[in-house]
Amino acid sequence: MNRSILPGVLIKRTYTLSLYAAIKDGIKLIMPRARIIIYFSAGLFLFGCSNSPKTIDKEQAENNTFQLPDSLFPFKDIQNSLVVNNFFHDKESSILYPDSSKKQSFVILDSLQKRRLLCPILGIDSNYVTQYMDAKFVSKQKMIGDFTPIIVWVNGDDYEALIYILLDKTLKPILHFIMNGGGCIGASDGPDATLELCPVINSFLKGNKIYSYSVTEFVIPDSIKQSSIFDSINYISDILPSGQIVTKRIDSTRYNRMSKWGLGTIYNQNNH
Repeated sequence: MNRSILPGVLIKRTYTLSLYAAIKDGIKLIMPRARIIIYFSAGLFLFGCSNSPKTIDKEQAENNTFQLPDSLFPFKDIQNSLVVNNFFHDKESSILYPDSSKKQSFVILDSLQKRRLLCPILGIDSNYVTQYMDAKFVSKQKMIGDFTPIIVWVNGDDYEALIYILLDKTLKPILHFIMNGGGCIGASDGPDATLELCPVINSFLKGNKIYSYSVTEFVIPDSIKQSSIFDSINYISDILPSGQIVTKRIDSTRYNRMSKWGLGTIYNQNNH
């Protein structure tokens, strides 16, 4: 199964939650070595997010009063996705905290907030989003022109991601970007009898630019002491004044390194 290599972009998969936001209409980039197919599109995918006429009036009233005050966010203007490494899951209470001090708490998105912010970008049935997915407010970023960026942490079946969402003046999502994580169902068959692990993706924010890297490990399952193969790719994404995003691959490299299957130091986050 193909996995996400390019952060924040729609990757062709066979399961629903991997529908990422696309970037530029009509362009298709094929990268055989990494075995991925990337599709670009100017719009957001809205599959499954339609509502019955009976709920339109109620939702319209809710939308008119929809707000996202700063108090919802434990962080202000974070600089990178490495913040997720500090997230602390309390085993006794099963509560996720921003860090081990437990001095701050995450605010969980309610049903309206999920419908407004997540349904348009995840592209799946709104009932599934509101009832079965978990999401938390993480950070409110500095405005980019007339747009407000926010960052949320989203969990679902085989899905866990830190998502950057750009909102217009009406707080409607106009684009999103996967800063960390994404869809992953575990290891899959790789080339030359290897197993392909979930890619490690991280992003760094600087004004209207997002710098990202993706590292995918290919391991030989019958020999955990043998060196693994790593594909590393770097990207830069520009958020334009129009609210569009353009992503370019800067460079890529393939190298070998010793790593116990899925237990390398930078691979614990996505493969433990």
